[in-house]
Amino acid sequence: MVIRIGKKMFSKMIDHIDIVLLYEEYKEDKLRYFLRSVFNYMRFINNIYIIMKDSDSIPDWLNLDMVCVKKYSDIGYIENDALYGNIEMLIPNIEELSEYFIYFANSAIITEPCSISDFFAMNKCNI
Repeated sequence: MVIRIGKKMFSKMIDHIDIVLLYEEYKEDKLRYFLRSVFNYMRFINNIYIIMKDSDSIPDWLNLDMVCVKKYSDIGYIENDALYGNIEMLIPNIEELSEYFIYFANSAIITEPCSISDFFAMNKCNI
């Protein structure tokens, strides 16, 4: 679910925004609907990073030219480590990730067109 908080004047300094999606026990249809909603309603997004446990989790239909898949191990996740269960803390380890990104987890979907200013204003996060 996307929470929308009042629109404010947007600073033009933010020009590269990525999406990070944690693909954890996601059903393939939910992933498909999420990606369609992003492509339809978030035209300002530059890259989509999908974090999944392993390569076996990649659905056959997923076009890897449109999204970047990162395995848990690619971002430094080690089971039974002190950070076990806190994969979100390792998101900054994605080397190519923009300074500004929007993180989604579990059953997220965008239901209407949105703009950068729905998420960021004056270089501060709205959400």
